[in-house]
Parts: sequence; structure tokens; C-alpha cells
Amino acid sequence: MALCVATTTVAGLVGIGLSSGVAGATTGLAFSAVVVGAEGACAVTTTGHVYCWGAGGTGELGNGATTNSSTPVEVKGVGGSGSLSTVTSVGVGYHTACAVTTTRHVYCWGSNATGAIGNNTTANVDTPVEVKGVGGTGLLSTVTGVSVGNGTTCAATSTSHAYCWGDNYWGELGNNTTTSERAPVEVVSPTGTGALSTVTSVSVGDNTSCALTSSQNVYCWGHDQYGAVGNGKSTTPQRNPVEVVTVSGTGILSTVTSVSAGTNTTCARTSAGHVYCWGYNSNGQLGNGATSGTSPNVNPVEVEGVGGTGYLSTATSVTEGTYTTCAVTTTHHVDCWGVNGTGQIGNATTTTETTPVEVVGVGNSGHLSTVATVSAGRYSTCSLTTADHAYCWGSNGTGQLGDGNTTPSSTPVAMSTPATKPAPPTGVGATAGATSATVSWTAPTDGGSAITGYTVTSSPGARTCTTTTATSCTVTGLTNGTSYTFTVTATSSVGTSTPSSASSPVTPGVAPSSARIGYREVGSDGGNFAFGKATFDGSMVGRHLNAPIVGMAATPTGIGYWEVASDGGIFTFGSAEFYGSMGRSHLNAPVVGMAATPTGGGYWEVASDGGVFAFGDATSYGSMGGSHLNAPIVGMAATPTGNGYWEVASDGEVFAFGDAMSYGSMGGSRLNAPIVGMAATPTGNGYWEVASDGGIFAFGNAKFDGSMGGSHLNAPIVGMARVPESA
Repeated sequence: MALCVATTTVAGLVGIGLSSGVAGATTGLAFSAVVVGAEGACAVTTTGHVYCWGAGGTGELGNGATTNSSTPVEVKGVGGSGSLSTVTSVGVGYHTACAVTTTRHVYCWGSNATGAIGNNTTANVDTPVEVKGVGGTGLLSTVTGVSVGNGTTCAATSTSHAYCWGDNYWGELGNNTTTSERAPVEVVSPTGTGALSTVTSVSVGDNTSCALTSSQNVYCWGHDQYGAVGNGKSTTPQRNPVEVVTVSGTGILSTVTSVSAGTNTTCARTSAGHVYCWGYNSNGQLGNGATSGTSPNVNPVEVEGVGGTGYLSTATSVTEGTYTTCAVTTTHHVDCWGVNGTGQIGNATTTTETTPVEVVGVGNSGHLSTVATVSAGRYSTCSLTTADHAYCWGSNGTGQLGDGNTTPSSTPVAMSTPATKPAPPTGVGATAGATSATVSWTAPTDGGSAITGYTVTSSPGARTCTTTTATSCTVTGLTNGTSYTFTVTATSSVGTSTPSSASSPVTPGVAPSSARIGYREVGSDGGNFAFGKATFDGSMVGRHLNAPIVGMAATPTGIGYWEVASDGGIFTFGSAEFYGSMGRSHLNAPVVGMAATPTGGGYWEVASDGGVFAFGDATSYGSMGGSHLNAPIVGMAATPTGNGYWEVASDGEVFAFGDAMSYGSMGGSRLNAPIVGMAATPTGNGYWEVASDGGIFAFGNAKFDGSMGGSHLNAPIVGMARVPESA
């Protein structure tokens, strides 16, 4: 039954579009597996976390509470700290759930009266605990899959053995006893000596357990009053595994690829896509068009096709619940049969079906499509689509459909998108003051729950400041002359985000002034002109150039700079270092300017079509490349954080990327000479534009310190760079 799960999950199946049969799909978390239990369900996300919904009275939601939830809640980590992560598969039973992680260990939570959690106790737990090893010593390891039933849990390992723990009244532990165990015991061979070997997966039902072997045969053990072990002869409990026979009872059922044990009924799917079931058939759950009341079906019978025509031959998986069975087909539809009193068949009725019927789409439109897996539980069923979304139908008294209410549905409903922790803030920048720094950032997505606060942390020193909704605050108590970076976290009712990327380093001491104290202009022949406190560190004048100089950028120290040519070649002066160039590369448009990162560890080149090329620690935040431009791009400037930049066109129009803000432009103005470059102020709250005649235009907090406008020039001005505050 769906109180179990096979050892493999369907992960990352994407690319098939959703049809009208799955309208209203959730757009939040993507899931790789979903499993339904008695009164709840759990799903594994594609990032390895677990969410559960439905009944929670014994802690089976794993979120540290004992209340029901009609929307998915995230399972916490061991001891209630953080979240359970790196999960590959999950099993859900009667109020107990377990998960396997990439370390191949097992963690369980919920009801533990029979020892089904496997931690050598019988106390319920509302957050995960790790399953002990055999005899309660060490930890169970090398686990590849886990299945949970009615007070019994079993696991398959990479050593091809099976281990079970919990209730053993009917021999469902398979260890040749009827003694319940609070820690794992190994499943024995059919003879009762040695271990059952070549196991690839396990499935636990109400009181019957089964294993699939690498030879594609099935062994079952436990309760057998109605023939659920399928050995063709016995209706008495089996304490050791017995092999499932064929339809005729004269051979062994073979070529089986998956098995699912339910409530006194077991089903298997073969490699040919056929489905065989055996055991109890009071309500048509064997799918052969008949009901046998309380009479046992000790041999498998083949499931018929939809409407009783032929046989089901396109199954890719099968799941057995409480008297309801479902299969996914090669067309990615779902066929179900058996009990339907709460709509768990999903065909918009509550009529029992003795042969398969197709599950309808959301709102009874068409058929549910693009289905990858299905899981049947006690009175409800859930499926997972190839787009990693979950849909459920049937009983909903404890919220086990996960759609935010407790109203049952005989047609699929989309699971509600659960709220998640916020994403980390972006665009973190800092401006130094005296023994302080003001940090700003861009608000992240909130994960579905409103952000209630932000915390900024310095490195070194771990000095902090906090806000509620504001996206900036000032960290105080810093040491002047010490370099600091800052990270920011966002908090909501769900939890706290991971830290943001660190800001660029700043050094408290003297807060930057709004006035510039110098800049350089560069000519097309590489000649440099310095203003204010800008220094001369060399130029290209008198050298042979393959292409004219078109722009420049200054180092953070102000005692060096780069010049860039129209072919993308970079020339360095002073303390500037070389990090690569577009020289000798094929360019769609010539390079027209450049900007350096705040660290001096990289730079950007910009082409006349607005395309941006990044070198060193420079990161691309977008470009005008491919856009329609009224005038060609002629230069660029970076923000103080290094998380954005501006591009400027020859008509003076400014385009902003990343955390860059627009403070005005010459766009639409009459110009004596075209704009050829730009530079930004140290706060990032302003910039200059420079024209080919050396004229300077200031915007935001940029100040005018002089220009070449009206002077005789041997070569036109082609770019500019500011001088750092300390120069």
C-alpha cells in the first residue's frame, strides 16, 4: 500500500508540459517523491528536504508539533534544529514516517508504541531521530530505501539484505519469530537460516511485508489470512519469507519490477507493464472484474484493462492502499480500482470499481496527465507529475489532501504551496563612516511568508544591526582603519535565510564626501590629463597602437589605471594589474569603454552595442546587447559595491544594471560634442558624463572640478576616471 515506498524515487522529471488535466498546478516547491499514509502524506523536494501534511497527533508531521496541518509543513532536523536535509526517499505509515538520506542512514518520527521508529524505545517523537543498528547498537547504515506500515518498518540496504523493526504479531519482521523489536533485525531466508539475500526493495502493508530481489522475484511474510503472501497454498501467518507463485500456482512469479503491500492485498508490476494482485478482494481491489468477499486469493490474478477490456499492459508502477489500488501508465495517466467510498479512485464518483478506471483531471476536466508516480493510502491518494507538482484526492478529514482545507474531493486537487524560508538578500553594499558603516541591500523573495526583520553582521567582529522592514541599517562599534565586509539575513515566521553574499570591503575612518577631488581624462592616442588630486602614472602617447584608446578605469588606490582600446586590448599603468582582455577576439561591435571593480581585482569592457565582457572578479549584471539603441554606447562606470554598473550612450542617455540607480542624463539634450565616457562618485549616488571636447556634466552628488571644454586638444577626449577619496 502507499504506506510504503520503493527504493528509487522520481527525481527532477521535467520538460513535459502540463495539460488541462493538471490545471492550477502549484508553482512553489518542486517534489521528487510523494507518499501517502493512513491519514497524512509526506513529500521529498528536489533539494532533499521533506514536507508533510495531514494528521499530526503523534508527531508524524515531524515539525515539533502534535497538531494536524492541511498545508505542507517542513520536517525539522534531528532534535528540532534546522531542517532534515539530503533526503532521497521517504516512507509513511500509520502515524509514523521515515526518511533515507544521502548518507544512507534512516531517520524516523511520529508514533512509536510498537517500536516502529527503531531507536530502541517506544516513546513517540515529533522530530526525526536516527534508527539504531541491529540489536540497538550503532546506527543502521547502507540503506537504499525504507517502507512503513501499521506499526512495522522495513529497510533495504546496498548489501542486498533487508532489516525490519516494530510490531511482529503476525511475523511481519520476517525473522522467524513473533516478538516485536524496538531496533532492526535482519530478515531471514525462506528456510529460517541465514539472511534473505539479493534484496533490491521492500514494501510493508498493514500486517504483511514483501521484498523484491535482483532476480525479479517476490518474497512475502506476515499476516496471510486472505492470501496476501501469495504463496499459492497458505492462509496462516508466515514468520519467514515465502516466494510468490504464478497465476496458476505451478511456478514462481517472475520479471517483477515493483511490489506494493497493502491491507491484506498485495500487487506487483512486471517488466512487460502488466499488474498482478493477490489476497483480499472484498471490493474489487484485485482489479480482475470480480469480488471474492472474505475468500482468500492465494494465487495472483492479472489486472484487467480499463472497463474490463483485455489486461492492463502499460503500467509503469503500482501502489496498493487500503482496498484501493492504482497504477501509472506509459501515457502518464493514472488508473485506479477498488474501494471508492471517499473518492480515493479520483473519477468524480464514490462508486466501487472492480476494474481500472482513469483518474480525471482537476475540476473533472479531462484526465490527470503528465503523472510520474502515484501513492495510495488508507482513504486518499496522491500523485506527482513530471513537472514535480503534487495532486491529491479522496478523504480529507485531517487535511491529508494538503490543499488548505478539510473538504474531501473525488477529483484531484493541487497541493497548497507551502511557505519557505526567505531567500538571502541581494545587492549588499556598505559605506564606511567613523567607527561605523551603513549597509544597504535589496529585499529578497519572502518564500510565501512576510519578512519580519533583517540582521546585518560584520566580518571581522560579528557586530550587528537589525531592522524590521527597512533595507538598510548602520553597524556601529567598528574600528577605524580596519577593513570590514557585511552579510545580511532575512527572517519570516518560517525561519531565517542563509546569509547573503558578502559586501565589498570598506574601511571605517572618514566617511566619503559628496564632492569629488579629482579625475582623469584620456585621449584616443592614450594621453592622460589629470585634474584635482589625480596623479599621472604614464600614458600610451608615442606608442604604436593597433586600435585607438576608447576609455579608462582607475585602481582603488588611485595610483594606477587601465586604458582600453576599441579592439578590447588592455594597457596597465601604475599599480593596475592585467586580468585579461578582448584583444584579438571577434567582436560584434567595437569596445568603447571600461570600468573597474571596487577591489581592483577585475574590470568590465563595454561595446558600442552595449554588450558587457567581464574579467577577474567582475560579474555580469546585464547589458544593452541585442537591444535597440537610439545612440551607440560609449562608456560605463561601476557602482561602489561592484554589484552593478551604468552604460552611457553618445547622446548622454544612461542605462542602469544591478544595484545602479539612475540620477539623470544628457539624453534628449543638445550637445556641442558627443558624450564619450562616464565615471561614478564613491557613494554611487551620482556620476559624471564627459564629452569628446572635454566638457563635463555632473549628476546626483557629483561635483564639477573643471574640464577641457573650450581648450585646444591634439586628440579628442574618449573617457574619464575618478580619483579615490584617499588620493
